[in-house]
Amino acid sequence: MYIYILSLLEPPIFIESLEPMEVTAGDAVCLKCQIGGTPEIKVSWFKADGKVRSSPTCKMEFFKGTACLKLAKVAKSDIGEYTCKAENSIGSASSRCLLTVQDVKTPPSFPKKITSITQIEGQPVQFECRVAGSSPMEVSWLKDGEALRSDSEYTMSFDDNSAVLNIVKGEMRHSGEYTCIATNSVGTASCRAKLTLQGLFISISLITFLSCVVKHTELIVLSCLYNCAVISIQLYRLIPVDVTVGDTVELECHMTGSLPIKVTWSKDHKDIRTGGNYKISCVDNTPHLTILKADKADSGRYSCHASNDIGKDSCSTEVSVKGIWSPTVPSLSWTDLWCFISFMFLSSILHAFAFMFFFACSRSTGCTVEHMSLFFCS
Repeated sequence: MYIYILSLLEPPIFIESLEPMEVTAGDAVCLKCQIGGTPEIKVSWFKADGKVRSSPTCKMEFFKGTACLKLAKVAKSDIGEYTCKAENSIGSASSRCLLTVQDVKTPPSFPKKITSITQIEGQPVQFECRVAGSSPMEVSWLKDGEALRSDSEYTMSFDDNSAVLNIVKGEMRHSGEYTCIATNSVGTASCRAKLTLQGLFISISLITFLSCVVKHTELIVLSCLYNCAVISIQLYRLIPVDVTVGDTVELECHMTGSLPIKVTWSKDHKDIRTGGNYKISCVDNTPHLTILKADKADSGRYSCHASNDIGKDSCSTEVSVKGIWSPTVPSLSWTDLWCFISFMFLSSILHAFAFMFFFACSRSTGCTVEHMSLFFCS
């Protein structure tokens, strides 16, 4: 009796084929596939019609149906199409994939950073920097920490690694700190600079104070204006008034121009500081000098001095403090007093009327008539 054992032989088959891979230069990679079929199966690897051989950086494995080609550190030279070929006594099969190697990704950096700018308002402003790093790269801009967008005021571009921010027409409100931020898949970098815009006119034109005298209970406002943005000046005249000893005097100066503005006050060419009878303040770009309680010694020439980075000027006025009027009463020392009746008559009601002359007599000067009055006697 004979027993026959039949076995079914199968050629190699790829249960899982190779997949295309994209890696970065310097990375390790494993090209892997799953093979089925009747053993004994022999696996070979090929690249561009050439057989791949083992080396310290290239290893080939086939274990339990899984074939793997390991490259320890890929380079640009490893780019190409790879083929895995499986063979047994029945037949053969193959699978292919493409390996792509990209340059090493680098985080953003700024070979050329934006720099601070100071210029006259009304002109275009441009910030420009150079950006390095792996693509794709995104660039954004901030002003004082707030994100900017392209509109009628700002335009932004990023071409050929050059990032540019344009301000169509620089105005005072555009002054501030600007930041350029570059971002890619590896990291983020930024650089920043300041923009300072100044007024158009090269000097400050300060309207001159007019001399005046101020009066008790009157509010005194002495105004002067300066402007860094216009050439013409308009003069506002003040109405003279009087001031009396003890009054409060307020000198006020209205200003416009490029900030920062430094303001000082002086009297008769000597600087005035807050303290004692003087109070100096500035509210909404309007400086004030207050004389708390005017005295005759406060009379004099007061000046307001204004300056900024572009220029300086001053204006002055006279303040006159008058004393309080009081009648003068002579002090006499009387020694004797006589009353003489010059004439008398009786009325119907039996009252006597008399004109009397009073004489003041001094032992040293004699007698003089001081007062004459009508007195009633009964």
